[in-house]
Parts: sequence; C-alpha cells; structure tokens
Amino acid sequence: FVIILFSLTLSAQIAVKSFRILSTDQTARITDPVIDQNGEKCALIKVVTTQTGFGWEGGMLGIVKVEPKLGEYWVYVPHGAKKLTIKHGKLGILRNYIYTEAIKEATVYEIVLTTDRVKTIVEEWEIKSQWVVITTEPEGADVYLDDKHCGQTPYQQEFKEGKHTYRISKDLYHTEAGQFELKSDEGKKKMDFNLRPNYGFVNIKSSPEDGAAIFIDDVAINKVTPNKTDRIKSGKHTILLTHKWYEDTQKEIEVKDEETAEAIINMIPKFAEVVINASPDAEIFIDGKLEGSGHFSKRLIAGTYTLELKKTMYHDITENIEVKAGEPITKQYELHPAFGGISIQTTPENSAEVSVDGTPSGKITPCTLEQLPSGEHLITLRSEWYEPKKFRITVEDGKSQNITQELTPTFVEITITTSPKADIYVDNQKFGNEIYTGRIKTGIHTFEARKDKHHSDQKKEEIIIGNQYNFSLSPIPKYGTLKVVSDPFDATITLNDKESGTTPKTFYDLLIGKYTVKITKKGYAPLTKTITLEEGQTENINVELLSGKQITINSNPQGAQLFIDNDYKGTTPFPSELSFGNHTIKLTKEDQTIEETINIIEDGKTDFNFNLTGSIEMVFVKGGCFNMGSNDGGDEKPVHKVCVDDFYIGKYEVTQKQWREIMGNNPSNFSGCDDCPVEQVSWNDVQKFIKKLNQKTGKNYRLPSEAEWEYAARGGVSASSTTYAGRNNIRKVAWYTNNSGSKTHKVGTKQANELGIYDMTGNVCEWCSDW
Repeated sequence: FVIILFSLTLSAQIAVKSFRILSTDQTARITDPVIDQNGEKCALIKVVTTQTGFGWEGGMLGIVKVEPKLGEYWVYVPHGAKKLTIKHGKLGILRNYIYTEAIKEATVYEIVLTTDRVKTIVEEWEIKSQWVVITTEPEGADVYLDDKHCGQTPYQQEFKEGKHTYRISKDLYHTEAGQFELKSDEGKKKMDFNLRPNYGFVNIKSSPEDGAAIFIDDVAINKVTPNKTDRIKSGKHTILLTHKWYEDTQKEIEVKDEETAEAIINMIPKFAEVVINASPDAEIFIDGKLEGSGHFSKRLIAGTYTLELKKTMYHDITENIEVKAGEPITKQYELHPAFGGISIQTTPENSAEVSVDGTPSGKITPCTLEQLPSGEHLITLRSEWYEPKKFRITVEDGKSQNITQELTPTFVEITITTSPKADIYVDNQKFGNEIYTGRIKTGIHTFEARKDKHHSDQKKEEIIIGNQYNFSLSPIPKYGTLKVVSDPFDATITLNDKESGTTPKTFYDLLIGKYTVKITKKGYAPLTKTITLEEGQTENINVELLSGKQITINSNPQGAQLFIDNDYKGTTPFPSELSFGNHTIKLTKEDQTIEETINIIEDGKTDFNFNLTGSIEMVFVKGGCFNMGSNDGGDEKPVHKVCVDDFYIGKYEVTQKQWREIMGNNPSNFSGCDDCPVEQVSWNDVQKFIKKLNQKTGKNYRLPSEAEWEYAARGGVSASSTTYAGRNNIRKVAWYTNNSGSKTHKVGTKQANELGIYDMTGNVCEWCSDW
C-alpha cells in the first residue's frame, strides 16, 4: 500500500551549531523590548535558520513571545530561563537544549541551527525505530550522535534502526566515543558512562616570601601565594608569579588526572634593605620625599637615590647612594651644628630681660642661650631700674662664650613714713601703707599720704642719682561735734555699736561721716537714729523715750485667770498697758494651765492669743449648699448638689504638741517642731485621739465629712471660686513641692482662706470621717 509523504525520520534532524551573546545588540533593551508578566524586559534569542514551521517550548519559565523574521525567529524569554525545545513537523524535535550562557534581562543572544532539508519522496508508511537512553556521572555532558549535537545527559530519544556513532564530552573530563546498533526487536539501547576526570590541582608556593600574584597560562587567577588552585585541565601549564619586590618568575608544570602537583618557585629579589640613622634626629628625604625623622629602615628597588638630611640649626647633608639588589645598606650620619652658645650675666644685679636681634628670648640674666645661629647678633638687655644695654657678638659653630655686662642704674632708694597711719601714693599710684622703703626712678615726683576723713598731705620733689631721700607726711583729720540729750536722762549712748557714755553728752572732735546712734534705757523703748557728721558742724539729738504700749491678752477658751509677772490681773480677754521688755504670762482654767514669756517691743504685736491644754481653736462655718465634685477626676464624678448644716471646724491642722499632750507620743516623721502638723497617723489613730480629747475636754469633737471639708475649703457661703483654698496663687496659701523643701512647716504660716482657715491646701493631707 503506497502513498505520497514528506521525508520523516524518527531521529531529530535539528542541531545547534553555535550559541553566543550579541553584546552590542540593543534590540531587547531599546528598539524592540518585550515586557514579561513580572514587568521586566525579556531576553531575546535570535534563532538563525533557513527553514520555517518551527514550534517552541521554554521549560518552566515558558516563552513570552515568538516573532518570525526573514532568515530567523525572534524568541522572547524571561531572564533566568535554562533551556529551549525546538519542534518541527517534518524535521523532528531538539528537546531541552540547555543554554551555555546565563540568560540575563534585556540581553540579546544568537542560536545558529543546522537542519536537514525537506524533500518530497515516495516511501513505505512503516519506519522501524528504537529508543536510545544515555546517562553520565557527572550529568550535563554534551551528547553527539552521528556527529550532531543532540543535547545533554541524561538523554533519551527514538532513532531509526541501523548503526550510529556517538561522542560524549564534558569540560575537564575525558571524551567517550564509539558505535552502537539499534534493532527494533531487541529493546531500547541504554548506555551509562562514568566519565574519567581530565583535571588535577596545583599547590603553588613562593620563596623567600608569600604574597606573589599568580598567573596560569597568562591568565590571572586573582589569588596570591601560597595557594592551591581549583581544578585545572590535565596537561602542561605555565605558572607566572609577580611580586612588587621580586623579578617576574615562571615555571612549567604538568598536571595529571586527579593529582596535586607541587610548584615551589624561587623568586629573585630586585631590592635591598636600606637603614639610615641620623644624629641628632634629622628629617630624612629620599629623592625629595620625606621618609622619616632620625631613623629610616625600608626596602628600596635597585637603583641610585638622592639622600638628604635636614635639621634646623644644623648643616644639611646631601649625597647619592647606589642600591644593589640583595645587598643591604646601613649608614650612620652625624650632623654638624650651625650654632653656638653664650652665657650672660649682669652687674650690679641680674634679672635683666634678654633680647636677640630685637626678639625677646624669654630669659633673664643670668642665663644661657644654647642654640644661636652662627654669625653676628645684636644682644639687648633691659631691666626696670637700669638703662637699656646693647652690644654685638659673633657666634661660631659649636662654641660657647661667657659675657658679663655692667648696667647703669636709673633709681635711688627712698623712705616715706606717715603719721597717723595712711596710704602712701607716688604720682597717684599706691605704694603702701604707713611706711614705704624702696626704689624710685630719677625725675620729678609727687608724694602724698591719703587717709579717709582726713586732709591729704602732699609733697613734690626732684629725685637725683647719688642723693638720699627721707620723707614724713601727716594727713590732717576732719572733725565735727555731736550733742545727745534724752528724756529721761542717763540713757546709754551707743555709737556705731560701741557704748560711748550716757545722756546728756557732747562728743567733740568726732571724725566726719555717718554714725548710727542708739539710745537705750531699761523699761523704755530703744531709739535709733542715723546722722551724717560734717567738718566743723554740730549735730544735735534730743529725744523722748517711750515707756510701754497697750496690748490685749486672750485665751481659747476664754475666761481663763490671768497672771502677769506673778500678779493676778483678771480673766481673759484682758486689755493692759505693759512696759517694754519681757513679761511672764500665766493662764489657768479648771485643771488646765499654761505659762509663757512675751516680749513687748515698740513695733511688735499688740494681741497675744493662747490655747489652753487640750483645746482646739475652731472656726464657725455657716451651712449652705454647693456643687460638689468634678467631672475631670474619675473618683469625683459627677458634679452634684450637696447641702450641709452649720458646724465648727479646726482653724489649724492638729499640731504635734496637741497630739503629744493628748496621746503622750509623737509619731511624726518630721518631729521636733511643736507647731508643725502631726503626721504618720492612721484613720483609726485619729479616732482614738478624738475619744481621749472629748473625755478630757467634755466636748464633742469629730472629723468633718468629705462634704463639710470641701465646703469649708471652698470658703463656705463666702466662696470666690479660687483654684486653691482662698487664692489663685498657690505660693500664698500652701506649702507644696516647689517651696516646702520636702518637709512640713508650722501651721498657719501661709494665708488663710475666706473663712480664716489655714493650710486647707498643702502642708499635709487631712482625714475626713467618711469615704
């Protein structure tokens, strides 16, 4: 049975002749780019072939686009693609061709195909074939069948019956080649190859130093000695070593399969070790470049160098040195000084400042100038009490000279004394006090003795060398007169804190100025006056002393019996006139007694209030209604109307003294202050205190409720909506963090609120009866 067919062989008639990168082709990047599904530019493979009708598969990453062109196909693939399958209905399949270059983004590659031509023939329908399976260890070897590249191992493909040739090749492995015959009735042909390594290694060392750069067959491997190479193809190779300090050296070695060749290469030095020492330490220059100071030790490449040694105040040294490879050089140099020294002293005394060529040396005689440049110099000597001295001197290399110069004085010795003791001035400049002996320059000078509240004594004199001078200066006092009279007389007079007799008295010859005059007499108010006494003037003081003033003594509770200086006066409240001075006050009521001393002074207080033992001073609070609470604080919400009845509340916080008198103890942390508030007491402690207080006084004290406390703190019916209890300025009403010094303070020392209650803000926290 015969039909007309195209020629079809079951083995692929497609092969890759070449694969390369077209590095200058910008088709994929600029002229005809294609974007893949990741938004990146595809790589472009230009497949060169004279045939048409191909199909394409791109492995797992696929193919983005194929465009047929004249004489070639443009195949766009994502970057990172690994292989390509080419199919043809008549020429067969080139399956899984693996790219020999990495596929990069927007890069153009070229594949040149070789294929059979398509012919029309008359042939029997049935063509017998068999499978060929080829594996290698390692994988990835190129497979050539009948001299055509078919792919890489592992490889499988169906071929027609008959004899075929094969070649298996892989870089760094020996090639396997031969023939095989396929028969359709004998089963598939399976060939396994264990490829024999065609590589070895080289262990490269350099002597006498490591660090040489390595080239193998003129290719740099970017490693330095010592180094064991990666795999190298078996056979002969040339190893070249390069090093900064050695001649380039090469050696030929032979690499054998799976063996490590040893290459120890001796390099020839092209340098010498050069050591240069300079005394004293000098700057060392090699060919004009500064290389050190005092000492130089380095390698130098063979050749001729210019050596220079330089140091200030020394003569330079310059010479050429020849460096020969492998021959060390050590040189020692002594620099010769370009300076000398002079030692200078002056008579009749030293301490003259020395200048050289108009520049201060910073030294005073006697001194040594150790390093003066050789040559002539102008030396200047200056001293406060002598004329300047100038002279020239010639300094020679390495030599020292001793010089003594006599200075001409410009002063005389004088003595100045004062009576009475006064400050001494010469030409308006203070020289001392009471007596001065010392030098003074020649010329006309003004000598003066100055004393407070005195007329100065002054003298002008010309001072001449060779004379002796002794001056005595006497300032004249400035006096005034003071008369002091008092009623009553015999009062004590104190002038500027010094007792000076009793009234009446006249003070003659008092130095002028301000005086504080205090007149005191027992039983009378003291009197103080300040006067300014002027020269030749008389100041009069005529005063009447006050004998006492009106005061009031009160107690809480009132009605206590009053004794003043042990004399019974009546019951409180009690007005009385007391003389100035201290008085003993005694108050008694029932079984309560207090005794204190008060001081009556002219500008002191007139009301004296006393609390009897066990009593608490209270303030009346008229009842009323107010809006209690705050919407800002979580435990104070909501604002709500509250009404309270009339009540009395303590004027002050309970003091440590009051607590101690009732409880017999003082638990306070800040103890030792009777009028400070008691603290460190619990609510239960307070209940015990109140119980004992009520038993002792027969009254009915209790803690205020929270509503009563807040109503009283706000000022009751007189409330003025202030931020704090009674004021908007916290400093006026409270002791708190910023002014308390982290301790409690006496009660009632800040301002009260509208009801006359103290310390409702600050000092200590206060208990209430309810939550």
